[in-house]
Amino acid sequence: MEEFKTILTDAVDTISHATPGAFTVLVVLAIGYALKMSKVFGKWIPLISFFVVGPICYYFTSSPGDMDPALTYPEVRQLFTGMVLAVFAWMIHRAVLKKYVDKWLFHDKNGGTGFKDKPKG
Repeated sequence: MEEFKTILTDAVDTISHATPGAFTVLVVLAIGYALKMSKVFGKWIPLISFFVVGPICYYFTSSPGDMDPALTYPEVRQLFTGMVLAVFAWMIHRAVLKKYVDKWLFHDKNGGTGFKDKPKG
């Protein structure tokens, strides 16, 4: 039990000290899975992630002072960076996580994902 507590504490420390970009990717993945579990948003999850979650998360976790001082509107750059990071999170999900995590999280009694009917035959 003590090992689990140490692992959990280390994970929380790592996430809380993550860079704004890494934190944004993790938040987009987490909120994407939460939206998927709700089964309400369906095909809209990538768009919500790209245009809402990523930009807002990166905007509030990064500092415009870290950007190039020559930029007239650094906030716009923050929002677009959040969009790019959200696309990156989606690519991670499609390439890696969907193969493993979806089978574990969204497994129904028939061996499917709970979203599509399993082909018969």
